[in-house]
Amino acid sequence: IFKKENVSYMFHETTSLFFNFIASVLSIKYDVIYSDMIKLPSNNNGFMFLSSSNAESLEFNRYYTTNIIDNTSVTKFSEFIENKYKSIAPLNLNKSLFKTFILVLKNELAIIKNKITKSKDIIYNNIDYYILFHRKELKRFINLIAYKFIKWDTIKDEEFYFYPMHLEPEAVVQYWADGIYENQIKLLENIASQLPVGCYLYVKDHVIDYGYRNYSDYLKLKKIPNIKLIDPTIRGTVLIKKAKAVITINGTAGLEAMFFKKVVYSFGNIFYNKSKNVTYINNIKDLRAELYSDKEFDAEDYKIFITSYIKSLYEGDTSWFTGAGTKIDDNVNIENIANSIKNFIKSINTDVV
Repeated sequence: IFKKENVSYMFHETTSLFFNFIASVLSIKYDVIYSDMIKLPSNNNGFMFLSSSNAESLEFNRYYTTNIIDNTSVTKFSEFIENKYKSIAPLNLNKSLFKTFILVLKNELAIIKNKITKSKDIIYNNIDYYILFHRKELKRFINLIAYKFIKWDTIKDEEFYFYPMHLEPEAVVQYWADGIYENQIKLLENIASQLPVGCYLYVKDHVIDYGYRNYSDYLKLKKIPNIKLIDPTIRGTVLIKKAKAVITINGTAGLEAMFFKKVVYSFGNIFYNKSKNVTYINNIKDLRAELYSDKEFDAEDYKIFITSYIKSLYEGDTSWFTGAGTKIDDNVNIENIANSIKNFIKSINTDVV
């Protein structure tokens, strides 16, 4: 396709792994602009175009350098965020051993069927083949039993940093972080060793990863004295609001921290690294000095950041693609997204990839 069709632009509705990793590499080779369409918190179902190779936003970079502040938009957005994240109720989660066991049986029967029919080829049906033979539901069933012996730590009135664990495998951990921090457990061990005396690191896994994270990973974290392991069903924003700062590779939690006027320390590539309230950690050894410097939140930069963020969003609800649904009529939503793609192409400098 790249060779024959003279591709200029390529779009993907969300961040994933295999296909848009390969496409990212080819896009760089053939000077093609390849953007993920990432749904982000906004009061108009907005989304942002992020480079598939380094998670940067061309529009955000352009707006942010102008230092423009729209106080009315900032105020409205802050009110929207307060309302959106006011819930403190635990997240819903399927913990049923029975339902998981049924899925295990269905998967094992599908494996037996495939061995007879050879319907899923390891090359041509690689994703289906992986899902089938990786036996993720069997591993989840075993982990759900083991999780019953974990004593989750409680949130206390104490000074702590918050690290939200990322899904694995996930693009934000792999190529948006240059493949350096694929072992998050090791990263957390290193972060804990850099913390100021008397500070804790609260760690909460992604709720979707519940049951898929190996039980042994949690055991390793529980052994570290200044790490507290929080129940994954607790909302991340509850911890962000109480935390001294957020330490993350990249992802939504760092962005939400900015919304709640918290300093962020990031290890990966992401568009919000441009903010003065975000410190990019190039080497884990640099983290100690940064944490001990006790960086203060820059209120002026916050206004510039939010203004630039709002201006960088395009109209359309890209969660429609993933089946999450939208309150907007499907045809109207698709038309909005199509117009957004056209406007994006018109606005960008084609010399920049």
